[in-house]
Amino acid sequence: MGDNTPPDFSRGQHLGLRISLSLALAVIVYCVMALWAGYDELTTHLRSFPMQLFLLALGLSTGNFLLRFVRYHLLLLQNGIRVSLGKNLLIHFAGLSLTMTPGKVGEAIKSWFLHLLGHKPVSTLPVVFMERFTDLFSVLLLASFGVFTLGLGVPVFALSGSLLLALGVLLTTERGISLLGSIAAKTPLIRRKSDAIASILQGVKGYMTPKTLTMTLFFGALGWGAEAVAFYYIAQGAGLTITLFDAVFIYSISTLAGVVFPGGLGGMEGMMGLLLMGRGSPGAIVTSIFLIRLATLWWATLVGTGALITATLTIRPTKK
Repeated sequence: MGDNTPPDFSRGQHLGLRISLSLALAVIVYCVMALWAGYDELTTHLRSFPMQLFLLALGLSTGNFLLRFVRYHLLLLQNGIRVSLGKNLLIHFAGLSLTMTPGKVGEAIKSWFLHLLGHKPVSTLPVVFMERFTDLFSVLLLASFGVFTLGLGVPVFALSGSLLLALGVLLTTERGISLLGSIAAKTPLIRRKSDAIASILQGVKGYMTPKTLTMTLFFGALGWGAEAVAFYYIAQGAGLTITLFDAVFIYSISTLAGVVFPGGLGGMEGMMGLLLMGRGSPGAIVTSIFLIRLATLWWATLVGTGALITATLTIRPTKK
């Protein structure tokens, strides 16, 4: 992938297969959880759940999308990339359609649409990278309060924190960028794209300044904090015994635990279920997990799919 070559999303069969596998995994995960809770108990909890709390959770989740859009738009402007607010919002939402990819890397499809508008991927992919990088750091920050206070989730927090901190340090120096480029060149799955990866990492380095990191972490923490608050209201509505502090911690550390899975499927639900043990009945626990995932992951996928279809139909190649 050279400077003028967009990410290859044209071979849709591979992407379609991955999404199909993610959906199959989702069915398996939710079936196992439903069996554990018991059909009768689960349906009773779902039917009695206050609809206004679910709508509130949807609103908070949408707030997360919008806060992250502001961050994305500001990062593009910082690199001299100007796109109309409405069109950029559509592109940002289209990226949500691929939330189910591991680490949300499918959101790189935003770079494809920006390429159609005349912006080189080597300039736009670093923005997508920074979004994912600072998302993880934001969630890590939210989880840290609970880790140090409750003493739970230490292995997940320590591993995630160590990897992110090491990556952050490497991205601030030329020697670190060179080392990451060398690793990419020796890794079979990405070896053929190592030159492009090196160029993208150089672009990321330009964003690794105190001012930019503060801005991105601020919007990231606000956005993911909104989803954690949504989880609190969902858990309360399901009848779990939980405080806002505990809810923010459980949601954040579970997000970190699921980061390597498509959409967090399996890892996030498993960690949430483990940490919610003793706070309510199995039916209440599974109801809270079902509904928060419906209000976040699946809501994002639905909104993103609509935006993706619209963007595909309306955004046409332009010369720049």
